[in-house]
Order: sequence, then structure tokens, then C-alpha cells
Amino acid sequence: MVTNNPNQSIEKQLVPVSMRATALMRHFPSSWFNVENQVFTVMSQIAPDYCGGDWDFIELSNGAFFMAPTRPYKIVVPFGCYFECELGAEACGLLAMMFAYGRLLEQTGDDAFLHHWSALGDFIAHHPDKLLLNRALD
Repeated sequence: MVTNNPNQSIEKQLVPVSMRATALMRHFPSSWFNVENQVFTVMSQIAPDYCGGDWDFIELSNGAFFMAPTRPYKIVVPFGCYFECELGAEACGLLAMMFAYGRLLEQTGDDAFLHHWSALGDFIAHHPDKLLLNRALD
């Protein structure tokens, strides 16, 4: 269950490789098979040098879920307000997930994506790269 309380401390937990498929199914029962694909698609659109790679799966104590590549990338957001910056691996993943959640919500109408988008936003509000992430998402 996703809970939204922007003032609470949000802890993160790395999902073991052996539990990744069940984590996706638990968070997105009707659309779990689309999540990875959409995140990889977004990443290929915002990171010019991204061509696949290893990703971590992370669950947050507020019920949110995100994926993060295991290395940093230069990010160029060509839609909305133009944004270009080198971001660390976790920040890259957060950005890709926020864009992916928005697209998946639009495509499926599944409220799970809205809840995860909102809860991930609560986590971003306390993230060390929050100013850069907010600029990229604006």
C-alpha cells in the first residue's frame, strides 16, 4: 500500500535480484509487465548514451517502488522545459520512473501509477538531488 505523508522519514530497501518479478507484480498487479519496458524506453529518450545495463529495484517505506541504473548518466530532457545535467544513478532512476509513471497512468488509467508517482514525489522532496530533479520534472 502506498502512503503519502511528505513529512515522514522515508527509508529505502534494495530488492534482491531473486525477488524482482514478484516485487513488480505486487506493486502493479495488472500492468507489471509494462513497467520495465516503459522505464527503459524513457531512459533511452532522456540519456543519449544509455544503451541498456544493470538496474537496481528499490522499495520505499511509504509503499513506492522505483528502479535505478547502476551508473550515472548525462540527462537531456527534450520535452517540457529543456533540461540538461549529469545525474547520479539513483537520481537518473527517479527521473525515469516519474516520467514512466506519468505515461503508464495515461496509457492504462491504473491508479497504482498515480499513487506511486505521488509517493515517489514525497521521496524526491527529501532527496539530495531534489532541486535538479524538480527542474527536470518541471
